[in-house]
Amino acid sequence: MAEAADQHKVDRSTVVHALRTAKQGALDALAASVPGRAGVSREQAALEAAQVEISRLRTTVTEQAVALHLHEGKARWDVCPERNVVAMWLSALERGGVLI
Repeated sequence: MAEAADQHKVDRSTVVHALRTAKQGALDALAASVPGRAGVSREQAALEAAQVEISRLRTTVTEQAVALHLHEGKARWDVCPERNVVAMWLSALERGGVLI
């Protein structure tokens, strides 16, 4: 440390502070990392996994609604418009997947 401080003409406390800051930054980055996913924090990895799961579930629900529609037949849907589940789900998907 003394050599680095003398070489760059700064106080030794400046070098010590720089080393501590660098070490803490490296430890923080290491603690936030997920094995096997370089540069991605745990929170980011969890968010990505949740978004993939939401997309998968959205597709599954849409497929099930269409299958139900085909199974029950169009005439039955026309009798009771409130039960038009397909339209409700498609509308919900357009609003971002929120069924109200």
